[in-house]
Amino acid sequence: MDPIKIFLSYVSEDYLQVKGVYDNLKKTGFIPWMDKENILGGEDWEKSILRSVYNSDFIVVFLSENSVNKRGFFQREVLLALKQWEYKLEDDIF
Repeated sequence: MDPIKIFLSYVSEDYLQVKGVYDNLKKTGFIPWMDKENILGGEDWEKSILRSVYNSDFIVVFLSENSVNKRGFFQREVLLALKQWEYKLEDDIF
């Protein structure tokens, strides 16, 4: 069985807390993805995020006071996750 890929959606103000989750997931054999750890220098960050959302088995959205009071790409990530969910079958785990 392939390792489970998990996309972590968060706002930059919550980086330290999410990085702890990222590290723990990685230690336990999952393949977590977060922008500051997985986007290479010079890479098109928007395409990288979109590709990761579409290729993930699970998407974890970190809601915080920071994220609900901020406008930006985070909202787009959440909408992309919901759109992916629309295409899943009723018995799919997502």
